Amino acid sequence: MPSWSRSAADSIVHRLFPAYWNYYREIRPRGTADRQVYDRLLQGEREFQRDASNRARTYYEAALARDSTFIPAAWRLSIVYRFLRVPLGDYLRKLYETRGPELPEQYRELTASLLDADLPRRFERYRATVAKFPRDGYVRFVYADELFHHGPLVGYPLDSAMAQFDSAVAIDPDLDQMLAYDHLVYGYLRLGRRAQADSSLARRLAIPPSGEREELQRRRFLKLAYDERFRPWRASVKRWYAGLTADSTTMEASIASADSASRFDIPGSQLGLGKILVRTGLDSLARANGHRAQGIALMAFGRPLAALPQLDTAALRWGRPDSLLERAEWRVMPGILGLPGVPATAREWGLARLKRNRRPGREWGPAPYGPSRSRHMREAILSRRTSTRAG
Repeated sequence: MPSWSRSAADSIVHRLFPAYWNYYREIRPRGTADRQVYDRLLQGEREFQRDASNRARTYYEAALARDSTFIPAAWRLSIVYRFLRVPLGDYLRKLYETRGPELPEQYRELTASLLDADLPRRFERYRATVAKFPRDGYVRFVYADELFHHGPLVGYPLDSAMAQFDSAVAIDPDLDQMLAYDHLVYGYLRLGRRAQADSSLARRLAIPPSGEREELQRRRFLKLAYDERFRPWRASVKRWYAGLTADSTTMEASIASADSASRFDIPGSQLGLGKILVRTGLDSLARANGHRAQGIALMAFGRPLAALPQLDTAALRWGRPDSLLERAEWRVMPGILGLPGVPATAREWGLARLKRNRRPGREWGPAPYGPSRSRHMREAILSRRTSTRAG
């Protein structure tokens, strides 16, 4: 019976998921006799590649519901959690400590890297894993994503991440790889490289939409970001129109656009969209997002004194329990990243507040997985620092 089930699973993969055949052959020795588990895993893979992380999560969790010992689905689920910004520290650490020996070697090493809070050491681990498994596109993708988001904190330039993303898509050219193309568009727009941005955006938009709301919003924003960078006259028309049509769909797209503009180093767009949200936002949360967008843009323009009132207003409007902590972070982070202008008294207040909220036993420094609350401001100003390392 198990051999029949394995043959049936092989047949399903060959027929329905030919692009995943090499990956499937790798995980099969750690597999299961239940062909539906494979089917759900590979459905999750396809959705993840199409930037439909919520649906991918559903499929991975369904695979584990049928076979809780199926380690490939458990590890893939941790990566989806990361992209969905679900707190995953406890999940990832438990997976590594209890089932680490069952993970394929490259994923065991990636998990250890993700859990390492020492960024220089973390990137040394990544480089060693990529060198050991040069034809594993997933390994290279995770490394590229880490370089993109955390590399500048320790001196790796954006070019390093772009090179790794380009290599990742070249390894598995038959996969959709929406997330990789998202980052390529982000990076080349930020770097102002129009030809490469054209190519990456065209390939990204040629992939059929996944249907998830967040992915559809991202498509609209990629087009807007391209216009902001290379066709500002068209972008200004789009922003003007957004200010006239204060319906919920337009506002959601504007919030997503304002929230993401810092990734492209186009603070002028973020400032304009933030003003629109404050003026026409349909509720207090939308207007709070407008204040935050303006604050982040002003930080990127090197005007922290003008930015802090906007960021404070946003934190107060949200009214979250951690709002006071977030206000403290905004006063401390600019100095850490080399951005002058925050008064010494404000920095001292922020540092004192952060020290009072420090949990026992927790070290200072970047989180070992995922971004912190201040990721938007970090992304806004990291691109303005001079970096010299190579990835």
